[in-house]
This record gives sequence, structure tokens and C-alpha cells, in this order.
Amino acid sequence: MYFKKATPESVGIDSAKIIEMLNAFKKHNIPMHSMLIARGDKLIYEAYWNPLKADENHRMYSQTKSYVGMAIGQLIAEGKLRLQDKIIDFFPEYLPEEVHPYLAAQTIEHMLNMHTCFTDCPWFENHGGDRVKYYFSMKPVHYPGTVYYYDSTGSFILGALVQKLTGKTFLDYLKDKALRKIGFSETSKVLTCPGGFAWGDSALLCTPMDMLLFGRLLANKGEWNGEQLLNRKAVEETTAVPYTCGGAGGYIFSGCGYGRQVWRTYNDSFSFFGMHGQFMIHNPKSDITFVCTAGCQRGSSNLAREVIFTSLFDLIVDPAKDTALPESDQFAKLEAITKELKLTTICGAKTSPMADEINGKTFKAEANPMGIKEFTIKLDGEYGEFNFINAQGNKTIKFGFQDNVWQQFPEKGYSKEFGGMRTEDHTYRCAASGAWVQENKLKLLVQIVDEYIGIMDVIIGFNDGKAVMQMIGDAEDFLREYNGYLTAE
Repeated sequence: MYFKKATPESVGIDSAKIIEMLNAFKKHNIPMHSMLIARGDKLIYEAYWNPLKADENHRMYSQTKSYVGMAIGQLIAEGKLRLQDKIIDFFPEYLPEEVHPYLAAQTIEHMLNMHTCFTDCPWFENHGGDRVKYYFSMKPVHYPGTVYYYDSTGSFILGALVQKLTGKTFLDYLKDKALRKIGFSETSKVLTCPGGFAWGDSALLCTPMDMLLFGRLLANKGEWNGEQLLNRKAVEETTAVPYTCGGAGGYIFSGCGYGRQVWRTYNDSFSFFGMHGQFMIHNPKSDITFVCTAGCQRGSSNLAREVIFTSLFDLIVDPAKDTALPESDQFAKLEAITKELKLTTICGAKTSPMADEINGKTFKAEANPMGIKEFTIKLDGEYGEFNFINAQGNKTIKFGFQDNVWQQFPEKGYSKEFGGMRTEDHTYRCAASGAWVQENKLKLLVQIVDEYIGIMDVIIGFNDGKAVMQMIGDAEDFLREYNGYLTAE
């Protein structure tokens, strides 16, 4: 094991500050899944929000891009690719009869730094279609190498390029080069896209410790235990900041610049970002490496990012001392808090005067975008059931009041190994909690944590024998049928 466990105080970090950080997450109800902090080769904090575990793969979303960027950098160092190579030259079989001149001018460097000729690609409107072919059929928007736009499609094509050049997915290529030697888990994997290429812009699944190990490898400039596993110059150029980012995303994103599929952030740090709150952040000055996973809604993810980043730098990185601190009882307190961490639940009351009135009553729904015909809320003390009928038939979501009930989300047919391709009966693991947020308003929070991550809110208001339900389903390519309003009585 590369990392040696140590107390925060032994490396100049106050345990009380980590407690403050955890309290900030709790205050803002951030649905954390894991958090790891290392200084050098010392692992000073490791936590998993129950029932999530250390050895479980977690979907890393756009952190995946940083692996692709490193793989491309390594191939360039090996002389198998050049920054000024044109992307169309590697995929002649996918090109249309007439190639747009903007696309013809697009280089590997343009794609690495998000200065491509595209501004959007509706991947998920192309269910089942070959994504490489689809990419080259799109109409460019502007000349490449001119403006920044966060182009996930380009990252996917770069991952496909690694696969074309090496015969391996970008993950397997990196495993052969370095990841196995640093202890990266063999159970890690990357999902596949229609057409057969790895889903290089979004679908790495690995453990939080894997992320910490990879972050440390790049912090060490590709060296591990005295062996240069990745080309040093390639690592330095991948994590450097030669490009600005335009104006999207706030200071964390646009204020610090962008490397080659790697973000820059506060205090000369580099980082990997995943859209639901999956982060790896390394600060060279303090030699602190931070990893976390979470299940944030995309609509509130900017707040979560600000809380996570500012807490990390204000409480941990900036105050860190170069010498050990006196050991204190705060470390024991931190350990006790860590043992009690649980996946977040919806905030509110456990009961309401309205509970008896609606318990077990069936509400017949008017026509609605979700296709729900009727629903029933069954309450039994600390727990309840949300039963409903939609196009697939009878569905049940069990929930606890201020407690999560783990189960399979009842909608069947979501994607599995192939992104964007529906299955016959695949389901995702989820946790559901409920609370009365007003006397006449019940809210459910459903958190999907599986190969794919998603959040669904169900808010039901009751008045004069009627019920109005709002459903908000937030995920990359599912839960779409769980969005909208309905009225029932």
C-alpha cells in the first residue's frame, strides 16, 4: 500500500478543521459519498458515508476526461501522435463525403484544450447509433482553436483515438503503463458507447482510492517508488495551464484556466471534476491531495462545488503547517463523527396532521407528462411507501422518515454497459427518504447510486381533497419520464 495512515496533526493539519469541513457539508445538505485527504504519502483522512464502502466502484463522470487527456499525452510522448495532427486523418471510414473545412482544420491540441469547432452534441438523441460516426456528421459551429467551449464530444473522440492507436481502451492502456503498478483496482472499468468505443468523456467507474492514487501519480510527475511510469513532460503539460476557459462555470472553472482535459483551480492546484460532485484536487505547494465523491443534483452542483472547494482551501490547505501539530482530542472526535456518517436524507418533519387524512388514499391523476395514472401514499410510523401506476405498471418506492431505504429504483430498462442503449429490465440501486416540509406538503428524495447517478425529487401538496405532485428527475440520460406536474383527487 502506497499510502501510510497518519493523524492529521502529524502532518500539520488540525483535525478540528476537518470536522468544520464535514459540518459545512452537513449544513448545506450535500449528498457526500466519500472523502479522502493525503499529504504526501500520508493518508490522514478516509471516510465513506454509510452504506457506501471503500471497495465499491463509483461513477466518476467527467473525471474520466482527465484519464483520456493523460493517455493522449503519453502517446504524444511515445511519438505515436502529434499535437498538430488533424483528427479527421485517424477516422477516414467515418467521414462524410464532404468534410467541413472547420472540422478538417481541427487538431488534437484543439480537442485537448476544448477549443474545437463544436459547441454541442445531443449524444442522447442518438440512442443506439455509432457515436463516432455521429460526431463526424455534425455541422461545425466555428473555426477551431479560437474559443473555449466544454466539448464532451471531443473528449469521447480522443478516447476513441487512444483505442484506435493502441487496440485498448484508454483505461487499459493506462493500466498497462502505470495504473497496475500504483495499486489501481482491477475491478475498475469504463462503460462502452454504441459503436464499440469506450465512453471516454463520462463513464469511468473506479474507487475513491483509485482516484487518490492517480492524483498522486500526476503530482509525482509520473514517478512511483523511484520508477518513471508516465513520461514526466507529458504529465507536466497535461496538468499545466496554457489555456483560458471563457466565462462558463464561475471562478472555480473560468478563473484559473484549463490544461489538457485537466482543470486548474485555486492556489496553483490542478483538479479533475465530475458533474455530480466527484473531485480530485492536488495542491503542489502544500502537497495535499483531496478526493471526494457525491451525488449532487446538477442544478445545485455549483453550490456544492463552492462549499467543497472553499472548505478544502480555507480550512485544510491554506492553514496547513510545515511541521507537526500537538496531538489533541479533536482527532478522537473526528474518528467518532466519521463512524456515524450516513448518506444524506431529505430535511423536514417526521409527521404531520395531514398524515392520517392521506394515508392509504388513492389519488386518480389527470393526464400528465409522467404518465402516472394514480398513486397512493402508505404511512407506517417511521417508514412509508409511494405506490403509483405508470406506463410500465405498478411501481413502489419505499422510504424512511429522516432515514434512507435502499432498494432498486422501480423503472426498468435503463442503460447498463452500453451508454444510451436501453435494456429490457435493468434497474439501478437507490436510496429513498421522506419528510413533511410543510403540514400539507410531503417530499421524497430518491438518490440513485449505481453505474449511473441520478436524483429525483417528488413533492406532493394536499389541499381540499386534491393533490398536486411535482417530480424533478435529474440525471445524464434517464429519469426523463419523471419530470413534470400532475393534479389528482
